Amino acid sequence: MNNEIQLLKSFFDYTKISAAQAAYEDIAKIKISETEQYYLCVVLSSIYEPMQVLCEFENYIIGLMNT
Repeated sequence: MNNEIQLLKSFFDYTKISAAQAAYEDIAKIKISETEQYYLCVVLSSIYEPMQVLCEFENYIIGLMNT
């Protein structure tokens, strides 16, 4: 089961990732960690399929970045 995505630090804003994490707290518990180049987002628990949640989570972050 794939339950992790990598978000490129040079593109994604951590404050938007954190805001999305808070917005999704009723849907999924998402852990955010980081490497030198990426933010790693891992679904620890979810009411939906983890990969679907992560795809929508990424779209939500992009939406936040465009506001």
